[in-house]
This record gives sequence, structure tokens and C-alpha cells, in this order.
Amino acid sequence: LRAYLQAGGMANTRAAFALLAGRPAAGLAAPALLPQRGLYLPGAPALFANAQDLARWTGAQGDKRPAVALLLHRYHFVHGATAWIDDWLGRFERQGMLAYAVFSSHLAGDSLAALMEDRPGRLQARIIVNHALLPQAGALQPLFERWGAPVLQTLPYRAGDTASWEASETGL
Repeated sequence: LRAYLQAGGMANTRAAFALLAGRPAAGLAAPALLPQRGLYLPGAPALFANAQDLARWTGAQGDKRPAVALLLHRYHFVHGATAWIDDWLGRFERQGMLAYAVFSSHLAGDSLAALMEDRPGRLQARIIVNHALLPQAGALQPLFERWGAPVLQTLPYRAGDTASWEASETGL
């Protein structure tokens, strides 16, 4: 039970509840561990370790669309809260872009470069949309400048739905 709960994610949570309901552990798959960092592309067979793996896979699919990378914290995937991520990525897809999420529990320069470059020094995406807190944002600035891609910063609106945000005097 503990292993399923520590691993997080929807499949592991379902397995934990199955154990609590009395289902034998022998009938359940082993806990699925979520990597500390990776790339998520809806419809792909699995998570990707980095942009190089993603580029190989999309190349084999014949996908040559320009890419947008959505930076996120890993906890969205641990908690299974990905419906809004799929919605965002789908919006970019409908505009003709290859849209994927880059997640990590810690977004820092070296680890971010290793995740997002399809070859040394070259960013795989044409644009970055950041939806993560970046406590070391100043340290990332040289990396973003080297890549030369636009970085758009987003903020969640936590005081209601879309209509509330649109009507709010404090919304951006």
C-alpha cells in the first residue's frame, strides 16, 4: 500500500484503493514509478526522458511541426491532475504545433538544458510557455538567452472560473 501511495499517479492510487478494498496484491501490477523529470506528449506510447528521445520518436512518425514546450512541476503528474495540461497542449496542437509538457521537481539550468535540447546547445522547441515557479529564474536567464526562444510566463487564476477571471478587475 505504501509503495503505491508514495509513487503517486492515478494508476497507483487506484491500486492502493483496490488493496484497501481487500483485493489481493498478487493481482495488481507493481507500482508505476514516475520519473523525476521528463517530457509528456499526449498520444505518445510513454513519457520521454528528454528532447532527444522525443525528436527521434516524432521524426520516426514524420512529424516536422514547430514545437512548443510547456514547463511544469512534476506534482501535476504525481497527483494525476493532467486534464488541463491535455487541454492546453490540445489548443497548441489545433494551431498546427507539436505541443508537449516538460516536467521536473526542480527546474535548474543544467537539468533543464539536458531535458530540452535535442542536441547540445540547441533548444528543440520554438517557444517555451512556463507554468512553474522558478525560484532560480535569474540563473536560468543565460540559458533562455542562449536558446533565443520566446518564454511566456503564465499564472494560475485561483479565484474562480473563466467567467470570474474575465470579469475580475485583478485579472491580467
